[in-house]
Amino acid sequence: MTIAALVVAILVTTVQAPPAAAHDVPQDPTDELGIVTGGNYLRQHSLGPDVMEVWICELANPGTKQKFELNPEAVATALNAELPPYFNWASNGRKSLSFVPGGEVVIPGPDTDVEACFNAVAAVASGDGVSSNGAVMAFDVATDEAAGGPGNGPSFPANARVAFYGANHVQPGFISNLDRAFLVHEIGHTMEMPHSYTGQTTVEGSVWEYDDIIEVMSGADSMVGTMAINRYAAGWIDPAQVVVYDQVAIEVGLGPVGYPGPQLIVVPGPDPHTFAVIDTRVLKSFDSGLAAEGVTVHTMDERASACGTTEFPHCFGAERLVRPFESFPYSTQHVHSVGDSFTVYGIEVAVTDRVGDVFTVAVGDLPLGFPNGARLELNTLTETAMTISWPAAFSAEDYEVSGAGVEIVADQSTTLTGLTPGMTYAIEVVARKEAERTDPLTLSVTTLAVGGSRVGRQNPASGFWSLVRSDATTNGFYYGTPGDLAVACDWNGDGIDTVGLYRPGDGFLYLRNSNTQGPGETEIFYGEPSDIPVCGDWDGDGIETVGVYRPRNATFYLRNSNTQGFADVQFIFGNPGDIPFTGDWDGDGIDTVGLYRQSTGFVYITDENAFGIADFEAFYGNPGDRFVVGDWDGNGRDSFGIFRPSDTTFYLSNAIGDAIADIEIVSGTPGTVPIAGLWD
Repeated sequence: MTIAALVVAILVTTVQAPPAAAHDVPQDPTDELGIVTGGNYLRQHSLGPDVMEVWICELANPGTKQKFELNPEAVATALNAELPPYFNWASNGRKSLSFVPGGEVVIPGPDTDVEACFNAVAAVASGDGVSSNGAVMAFDVATDEAAGGPGNGPSFPANARVAFYGANHVQPGFISNLDRAFLVHEIGHTMEMPHSYTGQTTVEGSVWEYDDIIEVMSGADSMVGTMAINRYAAGWIDPAQVVVYDQVAIEVGLGPVGYPGPQLIVVPGPDPHTFAVIDTRVLKSFDSGLAAEGVTVHTMDERASACGTTEFPHCFGAERLVRPFESFPYSTQHVHSVGDSFTVYGIEVAVTDRVGDVFTVAVGDLPLGFPNGARLELNTLTETAMTISWPAAFSAEDYEVSGAGVEIVADQSTTLTGLTPGMTYAIEVVARKEAERTDPLTLSVTTLAVGGSRVGRQNPASGFWSLVRSDATTNGFYYGTPGDLAVACDWNGDGIDTVGLYRPGDGFLYLRNSNTQGPGETEIFYGEPSDIPVCGDWDGDGIETVGVYRPRNATFYLRNSNTQGFADVQFIFGNPGDIPFTGDWDGDGIDTVGLYRQSTGFVYITDENAFGIADFEAFYGNPGDRFVVGDWDGNGRDSFGIFRPSDTTFYLSNAIGDAIADIEIVSGTPGTVPIAGLWD
């Protein structure tokens, strides 16, 4: 098992039992639900007490490999501290794993030869069938090779049930998250658990089997859980907790590890011994480190062709071919949230709801309807236009949008144009299928007044700007380089705000008089590298000019012209670390400064650009919010807004004292910087 960074370094193999312990598969190799080939045979070591001996294989000639001082007692103690709680959680208390010291053997080296290690241990191990059911064997050198094999029978060494590791993965006191994943992964193999992989990743010409990053039996880099089909095969999920789709539409409340109800949905495939398996993973307990949570989908193929077996009519155990369904390598595309739907083996599946840790999953002919919690979202807003969107309704043919006229659309968004400035519209969206109609999703939206500010975004990593035009379309263009700080004002008094940049590396401001790609038309050397740019009409002449806030001394330096020179106005306001902003708070045509203190969430503004205490202060927003200022209702007075990265939403208030947003606009990505202005 591995992560992407170790792809070349790690070789994972399965240790085969010697001929005397060959697989003895029942003639009817199915479980009671007819899902997992092998039945109880697969559960020899997954239920009840499981004692594994710890053996150290010392290399007489380590060659260039790093040697470690290991002893079985210390390694057994370390493994007992690390692994039993995990298996108790994953098995819902049905597996009790423990480790006991075995001993030490010497093999020639310099190769970490798993066969030589096993044979040396087997020659001296007791094999009384009482002391242990398997073994952990660790080489005394560093290696990223790891292996695990299930063997057959109750007692070690006759059953050849072994997990092999390098010393660097079992060293007491230095076991990392990745080491824990290694340990669980190989012990999983000793219980017949297979890999899960996309089949799209190769290394040295072979398929790489470790690119399912939410699965400990694949590419997870920490001790997370394993999918429900593995837990069912291991006997950790009861048959009553498995729902098998039988061509009749079903709706199932599907829970994660430990849930007393259904934990697995099985959709039979077009051929015998092929299935889609659906389960739930949530960010709790050992799964708290998952890359994503939700409803996961894999396919399982047990046909002989899937593993190339000629010995048995079907693949079983660790030979089962399990793949994330319609997912790219190292991605979480096979993890679905509420509102997602997909088709597997021609059967519709949808995630319709979530309550706590339980997801509602519908399988079969889905009734027309929006997912639970669906709502309309406002994505752009201007004086005469708005763009709205909504989640896909299950089984919908199209959508009827009303409230500003009536239109029928096939997609999940539309732009409404020709609207009246400052008017409130009650928007409704209904999903339709033939004669059926859903209850409407509703949203009340007031268009901006004439002269109202519109939001925009700048991506500091790429220099890409996205500004909302008056028709609700987006003007996107590149301006600047990564690391530049965004600023936007009306530099020439024409009533249109245009973009600018402050480059901390050279202390220059670069201003443009149009919202297009190109070089700065005005370049001003002003400030020092740690300064934060601001702009505003400091003297009421109708032209907005530059300034900077210097965090190290909590001082504003403002100029009354967009030229190089000394500050015309300089004063101390706030504390080091405050975030500056500017606006015309009282409608007198002069912009003054404000500060947002992220440590407390408080906002401080002043009605005069001079040293003194704040004229107004209030708590606004949450930690991590990005502050933005604009005249949202066109009344000549600026007010507050924030962009919340966690839900990529602008929350805009029409009055400074309002704690509740008057406008919510869902737009952007977490890393973008919010800006506001009249862009055209």
